[in-house]
Amino acid sequence: MSQSMQDVLLQRQALLAKIAAQREQIARAGERLKTPLGWADQAFGVLHYLRSHPMIWAVVAGLLVIRRGSLLAVPRMAWRVWKWYRSARSLTGKMLDRL
Repeated sequence: MSQSMQDVLLQRQALLAKIAAQREQIARAGERLKTPLGWADQAFGVLHYLRSHPMIWAVVAGLLVIRRGSLLAVPRMAWRVWKWYRSARSLTGKMLDRL
């Protein structure tokens, strides 16, 4: 094998080692970003859900009108309504599955 071919092979091996090290760095950076990106994904999911269910906004607006004197009670009431909505939706889904 000629000297130039050996040089090319050595350079190739060095580049492959450098690429492997860079892949490791990217994998570590990805692991550090996994949790914040998961949170962002969940937040976008919630926003998408809220945008596709305008009735929730109507309920929140109604709660604000009804409870205008006590703004601290609004989040608690909204949470109760949300839980009720989710359980009612789950119950109707189970009922429809049985039909």
